[in-house]
Amino acid sequence: MIKVHPTSIVSPKAIVGEGVEIGPFCVVDDDVVIGENTRLANNVLLKNGTRIGKNCYISTGSCLGQDPQDFHFKGEKSFVRIADNVTIREYVVIHKATGEGEETYVGENSYLMCFTHLGHNAKVYENCTLAAYVVLGGHVVVEREAFLGGASAFHQFVRVGRMCMVGGLAKVVQDIPPFVMYDGNPARPKGLNLVALRRNNFSQEKISAIKKIYKIIVEEVHSKEELIDILKRDFSKYEEHKDFVDFIMKSKRGFRRVQDK
Repeated sequence: MIKVHPTSIVSPKAIVGEGVEIGPFCVVDDDVVIGENTRLANNVLLKNGTRIGKNCYISTGSCLGQDPQDFHFKGEKSFVRIADNVTIREYVVIHKATGEGEETYVGENSYLMCFTHLGHNAKVYENCTLAAYVVLGGHVVVEREAFLGGASAFHQFVRVGRMCMVGGLAKVVQDIPPFVMYDGNPARPKGLNLVALRRNNFSQEKISAIKKIYKIIVEEVHSKEELIDILKRDFSKYEEHKDFVDFIMKSKRGFRRVQDK
């Protein structure tokens, strides 16, 4: 059964799954898909091109799928895609992508707290938490299991590595390697995210190896090619070295080191 409050407007062209509940004063446009058992609170706006997975919750006043705030956007067909089991709290804004067929994306089991904003083409992967007022510029990528502190702001095209923790109010203008903590204005490395590593049952041997990699990356000076060679030569027995190699290869904005001013 689908439950729609009589004050809401849901296009007959929208695809709405079984068990969906739509609260008061919501608007759902034509080209929208809502997966099974997803709930919309009140005053939620879902614009054309929005795709919502199963078992999601979208809270009061959230707006998904508006045109990107990007002068390059010319009205092409693009999307916002939300995977399964995502929680989106009050007044979150997620803009659709620039580029034909492109998407702004939020991965499974992620949690977006109130007033967060995802700019066009941003990608937030599985099991991420974005605290209140986090702002992601266009094309920002947040790898899985990251935690972004309240009111932290991310420059366009920044990449945030797996299982990072970023402090509240941080200004992030360069990429952040996996498994680390960053804080400050501008944000800089503050050590490993040891709490997350231990909670995720990383062995002490793996944690020690990641500590060594951290020191090589943020305390020493090497070229990209040298870093990749060192990681593959000395740490290939640890699966996590691939996270660092992938991060270094994809980094566009570079990353801050401990000694950087």
